[in-house]
Amino acid sequence: MAAFDPIPPVFRGNHFTWFLANRALLTDAPLYKNQQQRNGQDKHEQALRKVWALSGGSRDESPAVIEAKMLALPLLQRKCIKFCFILMFGEAAIPNPSSQSQTECWLDFGFVGASGEEEEHYYCAAYHEPLIERRCTWSEFCAAFESKTIPALFTRHSLSLPNPRLFADVMSGSPSPHDFKSVWRLKHYVVRAISSEPGHTFLPELTLRSESFLTISTYIELLTKRRVDPLDLHDACMRGGLLEYAKTFVKLSPWTAKYQRLLKNRYPLRGSVRHVAGTITQS
Repeated sequence: MAAFDPIPPVFRGNHFTWFLANRALLTDAPLYKNQQQRNGQDKHEQALRKVWALSGGSRDESPAVIEAKMLALPLLQRKCIKFCFILMFGEAAIPNPSSQSQTECWLDFGFVGASGEEEEHYYCAAYHEPLIERRCTWSEFCAAFESKTIPALFTRHSLSLPNPRLFADVMSGSPSPHDFKSVWRLKHYVVRAISSEPGHTFLPELTLRSESFLTISTYIELLTKRRVDPLDLHDACMRGGLLEYAKTFVKLSPWTAKYQRLLKNRYPLRGSVRHVAGTITQS
């Protein structure tokens, strides 16, 4: 107000009228905070009803009834609803691998197969067609997810993806937590580690030059910086050539002797991050 007072009313402009009517927006007044809370609640309820309607429910039901019915659904159908909610109303419309509530969707719906955020947006666009544009029924989509045939669903509806081979391989394991190739769980681990918020890192406290540090940093380099083909990495491990494969992309000296042991094939530790990742012990 002090800035406007010296200005003749005729020269204050329309923005002054807006300012007078919306001063609460520029303060921390309780009224404004309450309005923010109401707006947030309204948006949540609208989103809940919209997703519920897409899945065949009624928009007219109360949020409490909708949430109760969602909780009563089978697990895989709840996963589809949760993914749809993220796709439509998430901050970036992409599951966030570092978010505790979204990281499972990032893996289950194949985003781990993308080489980076640009490809993840292509994945979102492809999922948007059957889910939001209703190219198929909700039951058809859920059945495809449960039967590991999302790639075939995309093909039927002429939906293309970059690197479809990688997406198809991920989805051949999803949604069973034990059917993914271990390289996908390794990449999931690595991406979560480097994308965690400051102060809430997913990585354990590691000392420089420790074996865990050497192993993790190698896979970070391979899978996120060099962006090697994950299936090539997996195949190298299967045939016992992990060390030879890694050193074509990453400088191993002066720790070559350690790497020879750390990157040794440890089969048959199947279904574990250690299956590929040597001394990485978290999953």
